[in-house]
Amino acid sequence: MSALVGLENLTDETYATHLNALNPFTRQRINEIGRSYYAGLEWGF
Repeated sequence: MSALVGLENLTDETYATHLNALNPFTRQRINEIGRSYYAGLEWGF
């Protein structure tokens, strides 16, 4: 069994990747979400 815990964007920086869609009204990139947390367990047999 393995456990995974993580935190992304620790400093809550505003950013947008080049693969994001453009906002159809302003033609600007849509920003990514702020901080995100995740946790998981993996069980193998």
